[in-house]
Parts: sequence; C-alpha cells; structure tokens
Amino acid sequence: MRNVIISRDKLTIFMRVSGFLDAAAVDEITTEMRQAALTLGDAIGQHDFLFDLSGTNVAAQSAIDTLCRLLCDPQWQSRRARRIAFFTPSALLRLQLQRVCAARTGIAAFEDRKSAHDWLMQDRKVAA
Repeated sequence: MRNVIISRDKLTIFMRVSGFLDAAAVDEITTEMRQAALTLGDAIGQHDFLFDLSGTNVAAQSAIDTLCRLLCDPQWQSRRARRIAFFTPSALLRLQLQRVCAARTGIAAFEDRKSAHDWLMQDRKVAA
C-alpha cells in the first residue's frame, strides 16, 4: 500500500510505503515518484523525497538492486530529487538501504521521521 502527498511550498514529496518490497513494487514506486515530481513543473530537481517505510521490515535483494539502478538512471539526472530520505524502525531494512545510499549522493536512511525530515531541511533552513 502506498500514498503520496506533495507539498509544493516546501518542495517535498512524501510517500508512505508498506508491505514487502520486491523489484516489481520498486518499479511501481519509482514510476509514482517520477509522476509526482513532474507535477512540480519548473521546481523539478529542487525537490526532496521523504519515504516512510515504517510499514516495511525487509526488502528483496532484487528490490534494492532495482532501486539503486533506477535512482541513478542518467535519463532522469536533471529531474531527480535533490535529496531522498528513507525512515524505518527496521534495522535490517536500514542496513539494506545503505546500498541505495551509497549509489549516489543525497540519499540517507534514518530510524525515525524527525531525523529524516531534519536532514532534508537542514540546508534549506540555512538558505532561507
């Protein structure tokens, strides 16, 4: 199950994902990510993603591989998110997400929403 909330004023897209993550689910999620980002118009590429994975405990290895590949896709280089933060209480899932975090800069995994949100917003506060 997923739901997406787009905050145009904060340039943040929030997605809640629950259930087991496999490669097919990741393909669907990244399609939804890109569709949500396209709604930002000229602000695309300046946005952040905040992923709530608290309803997910583990991902298939193929899902992690697919996520790494899709987040680094050069076709989306100019339109990709500035930063992506995942949060989940699952230590195992955070460990799996470290591969995604290492795939490109601007991606991090956290245990809780506040830490993830604070990391996304830290340099925006300085610029404001």
